Amino acid sequence: MRCLFGHSVLTMTLVVLGGLVAFRDPQLRAEQPGDRVQDRAIKATPAEKQAGDVYLNDSFETVDALNRIAKLAKLGRWQEAVELLDTTSKTEGKKLIRTHSGRYTSVRNYINDLIAHLPKTGLSAYRRFVANDARAAFDRALRQRDVTKLVPLFDLFFCTTIAADSASTIGQLAIESGDFDLAVFVYDRVLRSHPDADRYKSQYGTMLRIARVLAGERATEAPKNEIEENVRWFGHDRSIADVEKEIRTRFKRPKSMPPDNAWPVFAGNYQRSSIAQCSVEEPGLLWRYRFHRPGEDDEGDIHVEIPERSAHEASRDLTIFPVVSDGLVVLQRFREVFALHRKTGALAWRFSPDALPTEPDNYLDDRPPGWDSVTIHRGRVYAALPSEDVAYYDYNPSRSETEIVCLDLKSGNLLWRSGETSVGEFGSELEFDSAPVVDHGRLFIVGRRRRSFGFEDCYLYRFRASNGRLVGRVHLASASTATFGSRTATSAIAALNKGTIYVNSGLGTIAAVSAYTGNVKWLTLYERLREDDSASVRRSSRDVRPWQFNPMIYADDRLYALPTDSAALLVLDPSDGRPIDRISVDELGGMDTLLGVDRDVVCGVGKEVSCFDATLHAPIWTAAMADGRNLFGRAS
Repeated sequence: MRCLFGHSVLTMTLVVLGGLVAFRDPQLRAEQPGDRVQDRAIKATPAEKQAGDVYLNDSFETVDALNRIAKLAKLGRWQEAVELLDTTSKTEGKKLIRTHSGRYTSVRNYINDLIAHLPKTGLSAYRRFVANDARAAFDRALRQRDVTKLVPLFDLFFCTTIAADSASTIGQLAIESGDFDLAVFVYDRVLRSHPDADRYKSQYGTMLRIARVLAGERATEAPKNEIEENVRWFGHDRSIADVEKEIRTRFKRPKSMPPDNAWPVFAGNYQRSSIAQCSVEEPGLLWRYRFHRPGEDDEGDIHVEIPERSAHEASRDLTIFPVVSDGLVVLQRFREVFALHRKTGALAWRFSPDALPTEPDNYLDDRPPGWDSVTIHRGRVYAALPSEDVAYYDYNPSRSETEIVCLDLKSGNLLWRSGETSVGEFGSELEFDSAPVVDHGRLFIVGRRRRSFGFEDCYLYRFRASNGRLVGRVHLASASTATFGSRTATSAIAALNKGTIYVNSGLGTIAAVSAYTGNVKWLTLYERLREDDSASVRRSSRDVRPWQFNPMIYADDRLYALPTDSAALLVLDPSDGRPIDRISVDELGGMDTLLGVDRDVVCGVGKEVSCFDATLHAPIWTAAMADGRNLFGRAS
């Protein structure tokens, strides 16, 4: 197999010689399979009514089907039971089902786990029922060796033998392309959740350890009393521990801190956790670039005097978060994208998709200026361009549609654009949040359907990064965000870690979505501020500044979120969405802008600048803003 890592190429042959530890959760086998079918059907309940009226795409049909399946299983009518399971998985798979109070997962994940724990009679009946369809679909995809077709089949027919066998091909194709996290995902999922996991623990256990090392994870130790696995490595029999050590020595992963001349995405990486080091004791102006009103003929002459601008125009300039790569500073202002030479500030190129771009209208003067930041990935620039109008308080369609554009980094030439016709239904009502996530040919972005009079839906969209083709979307929340004269500000900056996209919808939910299957791994509800909340008043768009739309931050195996519609900093377990901690904003000194997290130290700005120990619930230090000023902008 050919393994790509950065600019290095490693050719290796793995020959499994012995047994390995089973990477399976022992809790999964703690109950009798027959009992689990009936218990889960009884526990499958609709979404809970939450404060703030958050609506989820939970499946009432699945709840009804599971109860019917439990009755059929009890009567031993397995053929009917598995037919209903398969139909429900295919028709309701992307919807949600409740697993705990305030926590949900996708129907597909839930049913796959349910099938995996059926008694042998039920599992055999399921496999016979789907055998022909599964075999035909996998045969086509395996001949093409197309990961984009294999992974959905691996998910749909997960509990079949052919799906488990396909993990070998998927994993090796993933390693060859450098997508080590995908290899970890398929091997680990078979070993943890497949009904035949014991059959694969030797082969996939070895490959899982290799893939984890390549993905930069910490070394794993074999449990006591286990014989250490040997592999054939460059013509010699070597222990897995030695192979892991050699990979770590020969193939250095990039450090978390980007180099001085590269900061290609908002916050430096997709965990939104990078930390920059620089000296600001004696700042000096190297260059500056003045933006013109959209539509002016001048191409960025920095000596031209700018006419007096409206407050809205001025505030928009404070929403620009530049990124840096290959000697260029790339930035977005509303529907335009600029590239400046990093050392001189001279304009390299300027992209404007509209002949006469205009500033958006301000309905009741409550539209926030938004915030704009592009993403650079492998020599391409990806940007979400907002529409000129939004659906609030108006039934007329937008004058310009929201879209995603892909540009060549060096020239600024348009490579593709995705508009209303390519985003599926209700494209004219759709608005994309900024800073897309692009990884191994997959582009993720949060989309909002903002309907008249303030009802809003939040989705996570996935496109092909190569051509802008829509792959799919998943619903994350819906809620009312408006009252007479004002509306609640919403925006999301998603994070990515090890094949999982984390999104705070700003509508009362935080979700983890698989980057490979599109399934919601988990979704957690949190308490939203209410209009009648005496402790803290729900903020409208007039009150929220763009730099207060905080990104999700993945740091030290924890998730941190500071939603604009919550009175607390939320700390979650990234594996299952379980709340770990909830720290009141008042306890944080009124923090409303989350700047970063490092080893459980939360840094941010509100009424004062502060660093707070999230473990001890105590401030480390605080400092008042100079002359009583407030934060006015933020670094990217």
